[in-house]
Amino acid sequence: MQTLRSDANFDVRQRLRKLLNIDCVRNKDRMAVDTVIKISSPEVVDVLRSVKLVVHDIIPERYRPTDDNKPGMYPHPVALDTDGIGNLVFVDFNPMTKTSRVIKARLHNPVNVVILKTELSECKSLSIASGICFVCQHGTNILCLGISRSIGVSVKTLKSKKQLQETAMKLGISDEGTAEAIRKRIQCKLDQILESRPSKELLNLDRKIKPCILTTAANDLLFCSSDQDRTIYQIQLKEDGIGFAGNVIEIKKYHDDCYHILSMCLKNDLLYISWKGEEGRGGGVVFLDLLQGLTTRCFSNNTRDCSEVHGICPYMDGIAFADLKSRHVKMYAAGNITTIAGTVAVAAENEKNLFVCDVQYGAIKLITGLEGTTLFLSCLNKLYLAFGVKSKKNLLPQQTPAESILQIEECIEFLSKTISDVKALHSLERNTNGADGTISQQTMESVQMMHSSMSSLVDVTSTTNPSYKANLKSCLTTVVENLHSLSHVKQDLPSKLQYCRDFGNIFTESVKRITSWSAYYYTKDSSYYPLPDSAINLKDIPKLKKPDTRSITPEDSKLLYDWAKTHGKCVRQRTVRQETTMYKCGTLPLNMYSDKNYEGNALVFNWQQNEENDSNDQRVDEEYDTDDETDDRDDEEDNGLVDNHDNTEVAKELRFIVNRGVSRSGRNLRISCRLTNF
Repeated sequence: MQTLRSDANFDVRQRLRKLLNIDCVRNKDRMAVDTVIKISSPEVVDVLRSVKLVVHDIIPERYRPTDDNKPGMYPHPVALDTDGIGNLVFVDFNPMTKTSRVIKARLHNPVNVVILKTELSECKSLSIASGICFVCQHGTNILCLGISRSIGVSVKTLKSKKQLQETAMKLGISDEGTAEAIRKRIQCKLDQILESRPSKELLNLDRKIKPCILTTAANDLLFCSSDQDRTIYQIQLKEDGIGFAGNVIEIKKYHDDCYHILSMCLKNDLLYISWKGEEGRGGGVVFLDLLQGLTTRCFSNNTRDCSEVHGICPYMDGIAFADLKSRHVKMYAAGNITTIAGTVAVAAENEKNLFVCDVQYGAIKLITGLEGTTLFLSCLNKLYLAFGVKSKKNLLPQQTPAESILQIEECIEFLSKTISDVKALHSLERNTNGADGTISQQTMESVQMMHSSMSSLVDVTSTTNPSYKANLKSCLTTVVENLHSLSHVKQDLPSKLQYCRDFGNIFTESVKRITSWSAYYYTKDSSYYPLPDSAINLKDIPKLKKPDTRSITPEDSKLLYDWAKTHGKCVRQRTVRQETTMYKCGTLPLNMYSDKNYEGNALVFNWQQNEENDSNDQRVDEEYDTDDETDDRDDEEDNGLVDNHDNTEVAKELRFIVNRGVSRSGRNLRISCRLTNF
């Protein structure tokens, strides 16, 4: 959409600029609600429907350049292919050094780019099958690079015995014995295969050929051309545990005028071939019927419809090809040639989206339609309208909950169909996400939760008050959070009982907050508040009646008192650095922490009258102020207490302190000799 707003023809560009500002088309991680409303509006969708195809630069990135995707990094893309699940691989050729780089691009926004191989000999052709990229080094060999899966068998990843047995059967070795024995046989077999082949990345062929151009016909089948032999070969692929091995079969010799093949692709059992004649003369496109072995000419170069053909790929009902001299991308179907766009080497994703290498400008472009975009934006608009979310300029009537539910059901039907189509196309059993071209599973669950919640709301309101028409805009997050924000002022983590008890006051105070009001003061002798416009007065809002107070019987009160006296109370809540023990463990009654109950001994205090002078009293007081000396003196006096005075009552009061040793708040207790003077 940003490309259309900036670079489309005058009519489309002007219409989009009136409807969308620059913030609406900037792809951000979290888009504002207003911008999404504008993008999904019916006016914008109508403009997009009038556009048949859009050409968008993906490499280099124009609007959000990154460290791995910016102008000048990949100046000479010459060949590319996609795996159909969000990955694109292309060759960047250096004409000065005659070397190439193989680069992988993840089709995100912006595109993430990773360099797979560098310093390769002249490479101008590649093809992807089953997550493996086969790169043809001109006249040398074929490389195998893992794109969406790894190559070869890793013994460390085989955890279960079943996996070991399946791998052993594929390698043609015995699968009997223990898991450890099978593992050793597999490792031994892999070591033998590794010694017999030159490299893990090279395609190990049973016949030496000099490949130039290749294309994939199936997950285990390649077609390859050799200009030196002037022959087209078929390569049957097989994984040998380390890499790939191939069985080479000769299919067809070049026809007399063909000396150099530029590109190949397979479409409906027809192998389409673009070629050139000797010293660049002639050329065009022919197709080879693989069932009958007959070659038929489609069109030739230097004609009105085609100046000079180069790359070809399957596209819709025919093939797309690049016309070098006219710098156009065209389509050939049923004998007719039509122009799609402009540029050079081409590749198609699922025969719908075209990826084009523009060698002159050093860019990779995407040519795609907007049918899927318009359907998704229409679905998004329905979801917003279901809850009454609209721009300020649009005056739309309020919908009933039943109408909103129907709109959400349409959204769920569209999203579910999209996900099922993607799974069927790529044979996926897992949940799909954004990288697969669908919404995430979490988003799908959220939409389904909206539908179930609204259905439940309609069922409740129809039962209690059938004439009530709910405004679903009040269910939005901003309204709900504003309504319940007061509940967290009093209690950070309210319990269900606390929330239900305070709900009446919370609702009343929230209504006061969201009411528009104004005040006039210091303008005249009497200040006043204008009466705001409202649908209902605050005093007329129904209020929750508090339940009547209930009293317990004296017997129940005595039972609670005795229980608390016997078993103790909970730990009091202490605030320490804004943390309370209410949210921590350990607030059980004290009896839950005691292991054993010990019977305490009575304390008997020896009251003595000291007739010492003031200096001696001061010396004794200073000694008692020291904790360590006091503890030692207490121990000595406790061991030799003499019952000279009848102090039984004081001993009873202090007995529980000696038995516990710690207070209910967790502090250590000390008994000082000063208590004897109490």
